[in-house]
Amino acid sequence: MKILHELMHKHEFMLIHRSIKENKMNTHTRRNNTDTDLGKCICVSFPYHELDLIEDLNKLARQSYQSKSQYLRQLVRKDKYNNQQSASHLSR
Repeated sequence: MKILHELMHKHEFMLIHRSIKENKMNTHTRRNNTDTDLGKCICVSFPYHELDLIEDLNKLARQSYQSKSQYLRQLVRKDKYNNQQSASHLSR
């Protein structure tokens, strides 16, 4: 709820408030008030025995000068690309 209090504009409040009611969290991807692009927030869980991965994620993201979100998206894109390449090699 802290985020709701920090929103600058009523329009943004209405978008997020409506999204929370629908059990989805949408956020603006840019700070431009005229922009209507929306992104999504997801929650990533780590089991107790792998909590050290959170610090690994922080270090790896910092080393690549990215946020954790940017780093995770980059990993997904790389895996997707590698899977597509593997699939194309197998189909030959």
